[in-house]
Amino acid sequence: MSQRNGHRQRRQRLSDVTVNMIVTSPIDAIDATIYTSAKVIEDTSDALGALPSIARTLEQLRPGGVLLEELIKLKNTLDRIDRIGTFVAEELPETQQQLEALSSQLNDSINRIGELSRAILTQTAVNNALNDSIRLLSKGLGFAHGTAESLGKALSRARGGREEP
Repeated sequence: MSQRNGHRQRRQRLSDVTVNMIVTSPIDAIDATIYTSAKVIEDTSDALGALPSIARTLEQLRPGGVLLEELIKLKNTLDRIDRIGTFVAEELPETQQQLEALSSQLNDSINRIGELSRAILTQTAVNNALNDSIRLLSKGLGFAHGTAESLGKALSRARGGREEP
């Protein structure tokens, strides 16, 4: 009951405003009435103008109509997209696990490559040290050979022997 009374009170207030407007500002009231009437006529005209288009659209929605066929094709396409989406959603976790396994293998390979490169660097350093040692030994052997020849000649002379060519 209170809503009804509230509704009536509101209507009374609108009518009070309308009466007040007619009494205090009759030209504005007439202008508002003319504008409202013109707008109603314009909107009604637009609605009537849209009726043929609505009728054509409804005609296409009948069984065998072009629009209905297009809607069915669109629905079938959406169903296929939905199935693809479901498939991808089901396969995505497995694909993610495979990518994580590949990432782990790649990290292991990188670590092994790092270890191999350190081993190669160590072996290169050892090879360089061995090469330096071989050069020193070659020089030492050269000196030792020269010394042995000189000693051999000196001993041979000391014995009274002849020098060998």
